Amino acid sequence: MRPHRLSLTAFGSFPGTETVDFDALAQAGLFLVHGPTGAGKTTILDALCFALYGQVPGQRNSARSLRCDHAPAGAGPSVTLEVTIRGRLLRIQRSPTWQRPKRRGAGVTEEKPKVIVSEWQGSDWRGLTTRLDEAGDLVGGLLGMNAAQFCQVAMLPQGDFAKFLRADGDERAKLLERLFSVKVFTQAESWLAEHRKLAGREAQELRQQVDFAISRVEEAAGPDLIATLPPQPAAAHTTDSPPSFAPQSEAPSRPDAPGSSVRPNRSGHPGAVPAWPDAGTSAPSAATPVPPQPASEETAFKMAGGGVASPAAGSASRGGHVGSEGKS
Repeated sequence: MRPHRLSLTAFGSFPGTETVDFDALAQAGLFLVHGPTGAGKTTILDALCFALYGQVPGQRNSARSLRCDHAPAGAGPSVTLEVTIRGRLLRIQRSPTWQRPKRRGAGVTEEKPKVIVSEWQGSDWRGLTTRLDEAGDLVGGLLGMNAAQFCQVAMLPQGDFAKFLRADGDERAKLLERLFSVKVFTQAESWLAEHRKLAGREAQELRQQVDFAISRVEEAAGPDLIATLPPQPAAAHTTDSPPSFAPQSEAPSRPDAPGSSVRPNRSGHPGAVPAWPDAGTSAPSAATPVPPQPASEETAFKMAGGGVASPAAGSASRGGHVGSEGKS
């Protein structure tokens, strides 16, 4: 909003007609309205607010009359404001309720409030409305604030800004939402909250369907369902449990045979070590006790007469004892 010219007649503390040229004052940027007490500083702001909304800030709006008591008897109060709002140049003419002398006889009669809103189009003013409610809706829609909100954030000298600071959070939020146009973010927040509720309901319904299907399967299978399940594989070897050893009867006949449980120990001699399952074989069942193999078995070889003596103790096999022979 940019005010250009304000004219007031018999309004507030001004008995005559006064004009304020805001364009001339704003050429240097900021300007200051100052003067001694009673000079009419507040009246200028009241006239500006009255032209826009048809009322003045604070308790002065409930005054008996906005007409100056020192004005001539037949002079009616009026305010005219030329202002640009959102690129539209408007002229707003308002007059409050006042008591004028009767044209015939003695006494006074009440004049109702009036308004004329015109817009500059081309080279002349074109009337928009003369209704009070339409004028208020037009100005309020262009400014994005009602009269109370305008008085709280724009009319700082009137004391309503302190009221805005002391207002509760909901009241300030409503005003700031209108000032800064956060309606789109409020709508997005509402949309996300609504879809979150719908997604939660759908997930709950699917969970109920799954639970219902599981209960139907359990009812159809009966109590023997667990007994018909295949046995679970043995748990993997851990450091907390001792390793399993292959039974003696299952050991290969030769130490160097593939998959043999007799492998060289740390001393370099063949000995009994844990028979870890090779690829493609299963580990022995944990429920079957496995006798441990001897820690080590040393075999002595003696060279005599160009031949190789058989080992002192052969490896056990399914067919009995097998001796090792060789030719030199």
